[in-house]
Amino acid sequence: MSEIQLENGYTKIVNGLLEKLAKVKISGTCWQVLLAIIRKLYGFNKKEDWIDYSQIMRICDLPKPRVCEAVKTLREYGIITQTRNGIRQVIGINKDFPIVTQTRNHYGFAVRPLRKNVTTVTQKRNEPLRKNVITKERKETMKETIQKTNDHVADDFLQFWKVYPRKVGKQAAMREWKKVKAPLSILLTAIRDQQQSEQWTKDGGEYIPHPATWLTGQRWEDVLTPASAPQQKYQKPDGYNHPKEYRGADYEPASDTTARASLEKLNDILGQRK
Repeated sequence: MSEIQLENGYTKIVNGLLEKLAKVKISGTCWQVLLAIIRKLYGFNKKEDWIDYSQIMRICDLPKPRVCEAVKTLREYGIITQTRNGIRQVIGINKDFPIVTQTRNHYGFAVRPLRKNVTTVTQKRNEPLRKNVITKERKETMKETIQKTNDHVADDFLQFWKVYPRKVGKQAAMREWKKVKAPLSILLTAIRDQQQSEQWTKDGGEYIPHPATWLTGQRWEDVLTPASAPQQKYQKPDGYNHPKEYRGADYEPASDTTARASLEKLNDILGQRK
């Protein structure tokens, strides 16, 4: 025997409300949710009550997003009322709801009326966008500017290359030259000063760094020790031997022939004085 019997429970609803609901043209999902709300209210002789969405989901076998959307639609159409009581939403049936009429499109499907959303537009002072359009004239100007810059860089590098004493690795030096931000005058002055240093003059300039290395390490900022003046060797007069106490470190003993000639010359000088 079927369990759906009047003895197992029923819902009392006035005929006028049923007849009015019969004229409502809403979607099938909205009808499912509306019947579940009527069951939870009038089935317990209540005009309004807090109904959890999980109860409607269980009765209608619908996911929560569709239940929420259907409740929102019924509330907008005025069929149900929904008020907040603390943290709960109390739902009731509005018996004086207006009859909802839906228009249909040319395919025969019901079209839901659009809700009127009023949006406030605030005008802002936005600056007009610049037209970043590269014209033919602008391309030519850019090419000329790049060419002038490259020519200027090349001229400065040639001056540097002419002054720098160690001319090796020209291409590597040119690549490093393009990265240098220091003025040309500072570099030339530093090269002239460092050419007089002990490091650059030692062993015929063997320790002068390569140009690329000098530029990469910003060696123009180095402070080098000036080269000391070379010591001059003592040169004795021809045919004259100094006494031992006046002999320098570079003294070289004279030969016998030179000593004999020097002695004879000294004797001649002494004889003339007498």
